[in-house]
Amino acid sequence: GDGTFGFFPMSQVSLQGMSTTLSFSNSLYFSALLGDSSTVNLSVMNPGEVQGVITSISSTNPLFHVVDQESTVEPGETLTFPVTFAPDDTSSQSGQLQISWLNPGQEFQAEVPLHGNVLFNVEEDLALQGDFFELVSLYDTPDDLDAGGIFGAVADLVIVYQDNGGMYIPPPLNINTIGEVDLTRGYQLFCGENSELTVSGVSVPSITEYSISAGPWNWIGYPYLPPTPVETALSDITDAVEIVVTDDGRIWIPALNINTLGDMQAGEGYMVIVNEDVTFQYNPGELGLAAAPALSPSPSPSGSHALASESSVWEIPDVAGAPRPTGLPYAVIVRLGNDLKKLNPVLIELYDGDLLVGKAVVLDDHDLTPVIAWGGSEEHGVSGFTRGDKITVKLRGADGSEMPITASGSIHTLP
Repeated sequence: GDGTFGFFPMSQVSLQGMSTTLSFSNSLYFSALLGDSSTVNLSVMNPGEVQGVITSISSTNPLFHVVDQESTVEPGETLTFPVTFAPDDTSSQSGQLQISWLNPGQEFQAEVPLHGNVLFNVEEDLALQGDFFELVSLYDTPDDLDAGGIFGAVADLVIVYQDNGGMYIPPPLNINTIGEVDLTRGYQLFCGENSELTVSGVSVPSITEYSISAGPWNWIGYPYLPPTPVETALSDITDAVEIVVTDDGRIWIPALNINTLGDMQAGEGYMVIVNEDVTFQYNPGELGLAAAPALSPSPSPSGSHALASESSVWEIPDVAGAPRPTGLPYAVIVRLGNDLKKLNPVLIELYDGDLLVGKAVVLDDHDLTPVIAWGGSEEHGVSGFTRGDKITVKLRGADGSEMPITASGSIHTLP
């Protein structure tokens, strides 16, 4: 094949001498720009001692084209048949190559799966909130993946962090331990003022594989332009997912059936913990749009963070006096016992000393109430809890009075 995108350039079909057994190395995968085409070779091998005659090769999907011709495959010979994928819209495509042959005189048939991914030119414009740790990802592939080339033009950029400890600091320090940006990962940007990240390139192929390691926080990206419910997008690894968190404090905890996250969005980054190492491909449903959506900055404290794409998404009420989000969220899940419920608490507050770091309305329609504690950074002048400090939980009634019941614990890890 042309090998332009390096995804499985050929498949092999073995025709065994007097046998009906076929062995396939792989399906055929294509990545083609909209308005262009991609060609991949089907390779057919005869390892036997009897001549085989291919009588027909056809595709069940007309967007995959192969020249139908009768061909003889001699013992020990390998023939290649070019298959071309020419998409006419942005939808991913699939189909089958149907192959018929005689060996000798007896007719056999086989099918080779076809998968076509459509690529298109994208300009990514992400609004960045100042004094906020914004977790972003790329949904296009720029010509230059160097972190300096991608993030260096962001106005008022202070620093970019990677989950493995890498960082980029713009000139005059000009420190780059990230190197090339990994399109599957999320990157945490901190800007002194509101700014914007603009990147142009080709859309990320739908067959891109993502890897998440067990134990630590992983920052991953989501590359597909149509918003997709998190339960759908991560359906292949649901059993392994402990928690998914966004920089604005939306969460998905499958084991507790908590979902305030809603849809995964192109350009956002996600903090994830899994209980085992996983490698997966997103299940984004309808893939691809011809133009990028307008993506807004992270929601402000004045708005509800929950998205209502599915009925399973929890609606989180606004709460007056909540601390300002910092982009460093930590989810605290509160379950009130029956004795506490009788007191009719209305608010749950989290404190680091005298500093309010989290506040939420008690949810009447759920046994659990998620409260986001916001971490701080003394280095960057951001107020929030300090890792390892004691966090105190307080309950308040409808009149705002504090109830004589508290609990405490420590937060030792940040996403």
